[in-house]
Amino acid sequence: MDTEYYEDIIIGGGKAGKTLAPALVADREMSLQGRHLLVAVGRAPTTDTLNLAAVELTLKQLTIKKKNSDRSMLILLVEDDPAQLEPLRAALSKAGHIVDAIEDGETAQWLLSQKDYDLLILDWMLPHVSGVQLCQEYRQAGKTSPVLILTAKDTTSDKVTGLDAGADDYLVKPIDVMELLARVRALARRSPFWQGDILSLEDLHLNLNNLTIERNQVTVQLSGREFQLMEYLMRHPRQVLSHNQIEQALWGWGAEPESNAVTTLVRRLRQRLQTVGAKDWVENVYGMGYRFDVPKNVNLRPDE
Repeated sequence: MDTEYYEDIIIGGGKAGKTLAPALVADREMSLQGRHLLVAVGRAPTTDTLNLAAVELTLKQLTIKKKNSDRSMLILLVEDDPAQLEPLRAALSKAGHIVDAIEDGETAQWLLSQKDYDLLILDWMLPHVSGVQLCQEYRQAGKTSPVLILTAKDTTSDKVTGLDAGADDYLVKPIDVMELLARVRALARRSPFWQGDILSLEDLHLNLNNLTIERNQVTVQLSGREFQLMEYLMRHPRQVLSHNQIEQALWGWGAEPESNAVTTLVRRLRQRLQTVGAKDWVENVYGMGYRFDVPKNVNLRPDE
């Protein structure tokens, strides 16, 4: 058989007769060579239906490397087709983001009233409440986080409609995952929560590019989850944050972390902070949660 190399994964429906995702068809022999998926190509698929098991297998094998310009974001992803929702969620999660992935517009409306998202990714055609309507309502509420519309509609008038509804970008199906991640990185820089590549509280610095904290010329590497907690705390300094708030910020919609997950994660982060002399900066507020602040007895050193 002939062999072909696929740099990217393609997800989603498209025009009739288009080969959507040959790398993801279950009966094809698959192996990885670096970032390239080697596919032994037999007969071209004749259906627009993705094999979800093959998608999940491929995403488990594929390494999506975090780009230097990436930062962890809280993303609302709304797509009514589970066969497209899950691989998109998996790809965004592998890129380091926290993703609330849901299938209908009404649930999205409720979540948008409860949480502040860095980015919205909305399918146009949703049951009950469309992605365009969600975008319009979001803008009417004065929210400014970027919105990316996903749709099979590819005419100029459709794109104008989506952009006029308040969307910042527009991506036509079938979705190329690597292009989606590139657009997400670009949109991250437009987010109202974007503060550059370094977050700082006094002389403690969190590098969003390489997931490290630095103080007194000592640098400590954080795990992905430790970094997400550190970033959340530093974006909300001196605020009392409950266990529930931290869970919502760090785990996606529908996730069920262990009852002691937050406590365990805080303990791990304090161990990392101890290395730079900042263990006590994460304060227990009895019966309420945690607060991130500089203790009054800490001697701060000016940056070199």
